[in-house]
Formats: sequence, C-alpha cells, structure tokens
Amino acid sequence: MKRRILVSAVLSMLLFAALAANVNAAEVKITASDGAAYDRFGASVAISGDCVVVGAYEDADAGNDSGSAYIFKRDGTAWAQEAKITASDGAAYDHFGASVAVSGDCAVLGAWRDGDTGPWSGSSYIFTRDGTTWTEQAKITASDGAAEDVFGSSVAISGDYVVVGADHDDDVGTNSGSAYIYDIPIGIFSCDSNCNPKDQFVMGEAVYVTGNSLPAGTSYKLWIQDEAVSDGDALVTDEDLSGIQESVDTDASGTLPVTAIWTIDQNAAVTHTEYDIVADNQAAGVVGTYNATSDLLDSTSTAGFVAPVPGSYVFTTADVVIALQIAVGSSPPDLRWDVSGDGNVTSLDALMILQAVAGAVEL
Repeated sequence: MKRRILVSAVLSMLLFAALAANVNAAEVKITASDGAAYDRFGASVAISGDCVVVGAYEDADAGNDSGSAYIFKRDGTAWAQEAKITASDGAAYDHFGASVAVSGDCAVLGAWRDGDTGPWSGSSYIFTRDGTTWTEQAKITASDGAAEDVFGSSVAISGDYVVVGADHDDDVGTNSGSAYIYDIPIGIFSCDSNCNPKDQFVMGEAVYVTGNSLPAGTSYKLWIQDEAVSDGDALVTDEDLSGIQESVDTDASGTLPVTAIWTIDQNAAVTHTEYDIVADNQAAGVVGTYNATSDLLDSTSTAGFVAPVPGSYVFTTADVVIALQIAVGSSPPDLRWDVSGDGNVTSLDALMILQAVAGAVEL
C-alpha cells in the first residue's frame, strides 16, 4: 500500500512538472502601452476566444482612480493591445474596470464607486467592437440603486444577458447583496437592401434588417410590430397573424445577413409614428425589440421606428367615403383615416382628406 501511494505521489509530481513546463513555455506577459505607477493594471481580467480584457481601475485618465480597461487581441502567438477604453462620463474615484467581462464583440465593465444614485452606488458600461474600434453602447445603473450598493462590483456576460453584482445592497439586511440580470439585445437594425442603416420607409417599400456583434450560429425570428411593444398593441406581422416573418441564423462571426422582413402596404396607417422591429432569439426563447436607436437594455422599450414617410400615401375620393362611413358608424373604426391625429375618425378627417384629394393640403 505504501509503495502504491509513493508511486502515485511521484507520478503526480511528474505530471505537475510536465504541465508546469508546458504552461511556462506558452507564457506571454502583457502590459499597458501607457502604464504608470498605481494604475492597478491586471486587477480584473476576462477572456473570450482571441480577446482579452484587462482592468486598471486606478488609472487616472479622467481623474485620480477614474479607471480604464485595455483590450488585447491575439495574432498568432503574440498578443497586441487593440484598444484602451474609458467611461464617457468617467470621473475621479469611479474605479471603472474594477470588474470586467467579455463575450465575443461585447464587453461589460463595472465602476462600483460611480455615484449616479448616491456615493458608491455604482454602475456598469457596455462596449461593442466594430473591427478594431470599441464603442460605449450603454451605461447601466440599478433601478433601485442607492448609496454604497457598489453596483458593478462584479459583472458577467453570456449571449444576450448581462449580470451585475451589488454585494453591498441592503434589501434583506446590511450588505446582504443582490444581482441584476439584463437582456441586452444589440446589433440588429433596419436598413435598405444595400445594408445602409435606414429607419423611415415609404408605402410599398420593403423593410430590411441586418445585424452584427450577435451570438454566432443563433436563430432569430424577425417581424414588425406597430407602435412600441410596451404599449401592448397588436402585431402587424408575426406567425400567429399574417404569417409574414423570417427566421434567420447568424453566421460564425455573429453577423445577420441583410434580410427583407416586410413590405409596407400601400394602405398602411399614415398616423402611426413608428413600427418596431421585433426579434425572437429562438435559442433562449427571449423576445426583444431591436433597432439602431434602441437603448439596448430593456426588451420592452421602444426600439426606434420603421415609419411611413408623411405624404407618401395618395388619398382618393374613396378614402373620403370610407372616412365618412367610419365617422357615422356604418363602418368599423380604423385609425388609418384619422389624419387629424386625435384618436378618432370624424367628419373633420373626411374633410381634410377631401382637401388633400383637391390638392389644397398635404397629408
């Protein structure tokens, strides 16, 4: 028995030595291109594929201990600094970069001493990469944030979700702590057939979408909804109604190809101020609204618009008759003929449409 234990111990030591030798052989040391005393470079680190994020929360670019983070990209066996990022509203003692996380082309950084909702209430920032450029997309603070919660003391990201820790939150006792989960739909936006961003379309025009910085190999179901999702309005197009929807997969780089998802009807409601692009992440079963002007955080918030251009619909005398029929109650209500915008179709709307037909006004 003793001999067996001795042999096992020797084998373990030899295996450890072999592993250590291999690790040391592949070791690479990285430092900040502008490193200085007391920056605390390396206080937090994260890795995703060929991308490394390193926090330096006492860096002083925006004041003492304001903080920063560095992005490194691997090229062969070498690691090169790709970018340095700081908070757009960084200030002294924020400690931006005290916690870091990265997934693909999206990084999250905590600034637990930021004071937006009280001293040391904390915040976190979301950055996305386009090529070699990292851009701040959003700043997150807790909806119930308070002084000394230290929201952002820890962060994590996976796919469409970000988790932010606030280990000094006091909901169930002093410093009992809490964590917040956010759905961060990003990177899907309306465009024309040539991939140029576009958020306003005329009647009869096709609406296209594209996307980038998304989870690779993920299936999205896309459709259009009239008005904001939070308003609870009926969907204009989805699989349960007209069936006009598209299911599209992202490629290995997380890019969504240019896809036509809807052609605005010639009789679309000219009074609607917006149509939201809705994307259902099939893998996660999450429904969120996506657009280039989205706030990126709340899946039930207004996500920009895909709106008919005012004046793009040509009224005829038939529209005058329809408006009058709605006004007197002989036809069901339909706000497409509410050209006055007061929420009802009345004889005033019929008169305005008649004036438009005569060329006296433009609607």
